Amino acid sequence: MLSGIRGLSFAVNNVKYNLHTDRSSPLKKYLFALLLVAAVAGAPLTVNAQAQAQPEGFSNVSSKDAEYLTLVEKAQASDSKAVDWSQLRNAYVQTSFYDPYGGAQAIWYALQRAGMLVVATPSDENVRAYHDLLNKHYAHYRAHLQAIDLWNKTKTSVVNKSLHENAFREILRSIRLTGDGKSPETAFRVIDPAEESMILKTFHYRLIGQEFRQNNGQFWDVLKYINPQVLGTDGKPVQQEMFFNVNVILQASGNR
Repeated sequence: MLSGIRGLSFAVNNVKYNLHTDRSSPLKKYLFALLLVAAVAGAPLTVNAQAQAQPEGFSNVSSKDAEYLTLVEKAQASDSKAVDWSQLRNAYVQTSFYDPYGGAQAIWYALQRAGMLVVATPSDENVRAYHDLLNKHYAHYRAHLQAIDLWNKTKTSVVNKSLHENAFREILRSIRLTGDGKSPETAFRVIDPAEESMILKTFHYRLIGQEFRQNNGQFWDVLKYINPQVLGTDGKPVQQEMFFNVNVILQASGNR
């Protein structure tokens, strides 16, 4: 639990954190979001940072929102492997739907509430509201995990399970294609801090720590991990690092 918040020094689960950054900056908000992800993952976090014409049917949304929703419609109408998921994710971060401070939990709970309402009362209005929410966050992996979870628990016909399974796989693939995570130059590019631990899990590595770094206007989260299959000369697992470029998150934060 969060405790002892004083300025930007606090403790989580008896681990002490000191965030040295401008309290009013987007970076400060991002670091708090990053902290929450680290707390859920149970890993220590080290921070060293200083502040630095609408388509038909979308008449009530901005042009960026409408452009993104059009891409979502195309993605749902075609084979997921034929979709440019990088383009879709790039469009998503420019919409009003995107939360640069870490929207994974908010997306899950909002969809969970809407989904259970559909199960309890499957009216046209409730189904439409659930699908609209899914569409808004179609480029975020958490939306698809929630839809899959809802189907697994209820077998509701409102959810096309295979559609969301394919979309989830393609989002993972699109992130993996951005780099190899072995250095700042080849860091995986993410749009939510929660994507970092998700990617780490796909390698079956064990997270042991987390650090935020910046240099010349570039920003990274660095996950410290152990690969049980890589042992040192002493026969023990060797600590390694995986880099994630979070420029998109902080650039979006600066525009909010």
